[in-house]
Amino acid sequence: MPSHCGIHGNEQADKLAKEALTLHPPCHPMPLRNAKRLLRDKLRQKRISTFTDLAVGKPWSYLLEDQRHAQLSALSRVEGVACFRIITGHDYLQAHLFKVSDCLRQLFFEKM
Repeated sequence: MPSHCGIHGNEQADKLAKEALTLHPPCHPMPLRNAKRLLRDKLRQKRISTFTDLAVGKPWSYLLEDQRHAQLSALSRVEGVACFRIITGHDYLQAHLFKVSDCLRQLFFEKM
């Protein structure tokens, strides 16, 4: 049994302390600049974790590694887009090869 039981002042203090635990902490105003920075950082962290989760198993997932990301960031936008398209297979080369194979098929079947 605690030694402060039965003492009116301590009982009152315990009661007030328990009530304080159920209350929300006081809201301290934050400068707008700090709030913007905090939100921007949180959103950036969320976006990076979401993209990392979505990239699992993709052929370009290794580009998210810090070293690869730094290498791609050093490229110009045109070069970076070209590299990404080649890696992902969205470089219009497939469409070009399909057109070439269509032409070859037409030539082959016309001669027969």
